[in-house]
Amino acid sequence: MNETLRTFGLLNSTKVKVTYAETLLQKLNDMITAFESKGSSSSLKASELIYSFLLHLQNDCLLSERKTRHEHHAQLQPAIDYIEGSYASVVTLDAIAHSLNVTPQYTCLLFQQAFGLRPIEYVTRVRIQKAKELLIKHSQMSVSEVAAFVGYENVSYFIKQFKKYEKLTPKAFRKLYLSS
Repeated sequence: MNETLRTFGLLNSTKVKVTYAETLLQKLNDMITAFESKGSSSSLKASELIYSFLLHLQNDCLLSERKTRHEHHAQLQPAIDYIEGSYASVVTLDAIAHSLNVTPQYTCLLFQQAFGLRPIEYVTRVRIQKAKELLIKHSQMSVSEVAAFVGYENVSYFIKQFKKYEKLTPKAFRKLYLSS
C-alpha cells in the first residue's frame, strides 16, 4: 500500500484543496458500493475504483498548494525565530509545532519542503553554527563551555555532532581558524 501511495505522491500527510468535490464524493460512494456488494468481481471493481480515486487525488487536488521554498520559509518564520531564541535550551518537535500552531507531522513536512531537513536536524545545524562562532570569537571558552552554551548537556555528544557536520572536532576547527 505504501508503494502505491508513494507512486501517486500521496505517502505523506498533507492538506489538500479539492477542486472537484462532487467527483471525489461520487468515487467514494462507488467504492463503498463495490465493497458492500457480494459478487465475484466485486473486489476487482473495488480495486479499480480505489485506483481511480487515487488518480483523482493526484490530478485534481492541489497538494499543499505547491508553495515555493520561499513561501515555506516565510511560513516557518515563527519556528525559525523560536529556534534562534531557544537553541541553548531543550527544543522539542512539539514546541516547534506549537510555535506554528500546526501538528508535529505537518511541521516536519514544512521543514522538509523548505530546507530538505527534519526540524530537529535544523536545530542541530543552528547549534553547530553558533558553536563555530563561539569557538572563533571566544578562544578562551573551553569546548565543554561552548557545548553547554549551545544546548548540549553532554560534551561527547556535542563533539560527535560537530564532527559529523564539520568533519573536524571543535578543537581542530578552532585551531584551523585561529591559525589563519
